[in-house]
This record gives sequence, structure tokens and C-alpha cells, in this order.
Amino acid sequence: MSAAPDEDRPRVGVCVPTYEPDPDHLAALFASIAGQAAVAPVVHLVDDATAGGDGVTLAESLAAAHGVAVRARRQPVRLGAISNWNAAVAGADEPLVMLVSQDDVLGPGMMSAYVDELADDGVVMVSSGELFIDDAGAVLAARGSLAHRHRVF
Repeated sequence: MSAAPDEDRPRVGVCVPTYEPDPDHLAALFASIAGQAAVAPVVHLVDDATAGGDGVTLAESLAAAHGVAVRARRQPVRLGAISNWNAAVAGADEPLVMLVSQDDVLGPGMMSAYVDELADDGVVMVSSGELFIDDAGAVLAARGSLAHRHRVF
């Protein structure tokens, strides 16, 4: 586990299920998590049996480089996407959790905005829109698919 979170900031478990993660994409995700200064994020990364366990080693290295707390583990056998998502969330013990994909990037202040919304006792879940970007960060045209997350939930 990397640096301990600051107890004066809201604790947020950032659940990251992975399988054969792209190092550049995962680095961008960790950088965006590190930039969420108003919260104390702890990454719960669960690698879905990537050959060689590279997802865990990569996550621990990136967490150390970005000063982000991480709890990373590798599934002993491949579970598949949905079961691995559930395993990532089940491993979080923070009062608030956020599920992100291994190739996501969080916008500035995103976690703080979520925390503010969840401060209302009537709110139990928060979601946001998404932008598709290329490797350089340029916004692409929106694309939908039959397997999109909104159809899963």
C-alpha cells in the first residue's frame, strides 16, 4: 500500500477492475486520481488474472510514482468483467466508492463534485456523462455500443 490518505479529507475508494491494462492508460488514470486534491482517494485495483500478474506490479509502481494509496491484488482465475467489477467494489471499505475503468481519466474536481452531491441524505448514487478522448486527450465524437455500461446497469 502506498501513502496513507489524509484523514481531514473525505475518503473515497476508487475501484479499478483491470485485465491486461495498457500502461499509458493506467498511468493517465493514476495521474487524474492524484489530482483530486479535495478528497483522499484509495485505489482498489483488482486484476482479472492477467498473465504474469503485470496489472498488480504496474498499479503499485504507478501509485508510488503519483503518491496515491493503492490496494492491488490479482484474481487467481479469470472471473470476467462483471464479476471482477464486483470484486473491486467488495474490497473497498471507504464510506464512498467510485467504479472506474482501467482506461478512464477523471476530470479535475470530479470526486469533490461527487462527494458534494452525496452529502445530501436523499442521494445514494451519483453518475456523470462521459467524453471519449484519444491518446492525446482530444475529444472524439460520442460513440455508443450495445455493451455500453448504461445497458449493463
